[in-house]
Amino acid sequence: MYKCNQFFVICINIRIRNSLLSMAKSIKIPFLTCSGILITCILAISLQIILFSPISPGLVEPLPPSFTLSGLSNGKLQEVTKLGEGLLKQPEDVAIDKLGILYTATRDGCIQRLHKNGTWDTWWQIDSDSLLGLITTEAGDLIVCDANKVIIN
Repeated sequence: MYKCNQFFVICINIRIRNSLLSMAKSIKIPFLTCSGILITCILAISLQIILFSPISPGLVEPLPPSFTLSGLSNGKLQEVTKLGEGLLKQPEDVAIDKLGILYTATRDGCIQRLHKNGTWDTWWQIDSDSLLGLITTEAGDLIVCDANKVIIN
């Protein structure tokens, strides 16, 4: 009787194992089917983009400029005389009056004046560090724009 029971148990184990294998196969088949469809779609879309795309990914050659500036180069700008270089503290703006005298406002509140002989002097001292703009009027007045105060005449 023991041998029969053992044979019966072995038969049941084989049947359970076979049913579990068939269940596993039935689960894997939809997964394999879905992944196969997904891979096929990705491959088809990739081929569509690569083979039938209206965009040409080739290099684009830039067009030549429609105009050229003759006679100008960066070296010409470096030859300009720099007025007050190292003598003025952060100059902001310049204005020239009727007599040809150049005025500039600096960040330390000074209005500096450049004479025709090339010398600088402090023409006016203003208690401000935000002088931004200068302009001369037809009457010969100098108008100074201060960022923190009103216009100074």
